[in-house]
Amino acid sequence: MSPKGLFKDIDLEDIEDLLDQISNSFSIEFVYGDFNHVKTFGEFCDVIVGKIRGENSDDCTSQQAFYKLKQAISKEFGWPVDMISTKLLLTEIFPKKDRRSKVKQLENHLGFKLDLLVAPYWVTCSLALLLLSSFGMFFFSWKIALVALGLSIFLLSLSNSLGNHLALETLGQLSKSVTNKHYTKVRRKENTVNRREVEEIIKDWFIEVFCIEREDLNKETQLI
Repeated sequence: MSPKGLFKDIDLEDIEDLLDQISNSFSIEFVYGDFNHVKTFGEFCDVIVGKIRGENSDDCTSQQAFYKLKQAISKEFGWPVDMISTKLLLTEIFPKKDRRSKVKQLENHLGFKLDLLVAPYWVTCSLALLLLSSFGMFFFSWKIALVALGLSIFLLSLSNSLGNHLALETLGQLSKSVTNKHYTKVRRKENTVNRREVEEIIKDWFIEVFCIEREDLNKETQLI
């Protein structure tokens, strides 16, 4: 880990995206100056925990998320409850031929997005390569570069909106993803929070957004 901090070489937009995700998941808002004193990962987590309102409860949120998903799948798709486990493959719940409609149906029942469908990896990589190549084209023809840049951005947006590839494999993985992204919405009791879970969820966000190793994150990890 760089002694100058984890955020030394990280784009500001990535930090803003992280704060938006945390804000949505925990139903909190940030104001100017919230992080002025923050220098470590532990202090960052303390700010988040301090903003979350509700009575502390030690029950497991990921279990509640799984139960919520299980009941929704049983009701919407007619699956027997005893056949639904954390190891159940999402390809069985969402067969390819009507995957988008089934995902939408489950989202409507739950009341939030699952962010489950993406473009195939090779498509995303190809379009990302086109996007990067378009910047190099400015050295030769700015007109062609602008066309390539606009086309790559449009196709990336289109591929994400029309993607039919499952981003996760099992219902257990989906339960964890839902817990991280919609924490307050999957809690069984409103206005409660398991504060011991919050740091691990934030750690998951850091790993996903900044592509860092879990062992590089602890309470003393320098951020700035």
